[in-house]
Amino acid sequence: TINKVRRHVGIEAELIYPELIDCDTESFDRDDFEHYVDTPDMWEAVYDGSLSSGGAELRTSSPIVGDDIDKALYRLNSNIQDKDAFVDDSCGIHIHYNAIDFKVNEMKNLLYMTHYLQRGLIIDFVKL
Repeated sequence: TINKVRRHVGIEAELIYPELIDCDTESFDRDDFEHYVDTPDMWEAVYDGSLSSGGAELRTSSPIVGDDIDKALYRLNSNIQDKDAFVDDSCGIHIHYNAIDFKVNEMKNLLYMTHYLQRGLIIDFVKL
């Protein structure tokens, strides 16, 4: 095990796919998205009405932990490059972190840390 994260996480990445720009994705099911997006293993694509034309939300198909986090992100990155996916100002990324056993101070520290890291993450994501 390289990645020692023991808490389960769920990741949602909102992306724009050129193949979807002229499609009515509101009526798409997973098979339709799979046809256009070639959804990577460990991910599923779903409709998200808040995204610009061509938008799809890719989310991990189940909570992931440890080395599976790295595998999932590698597969997503490969998909983004293969499909020329990109982001615009309607896109975002959401990371769900299992904190069910956190106490008040642990939750407060997580919120402070997230606040300070968010600026760096936004800058790095836009550089992709």
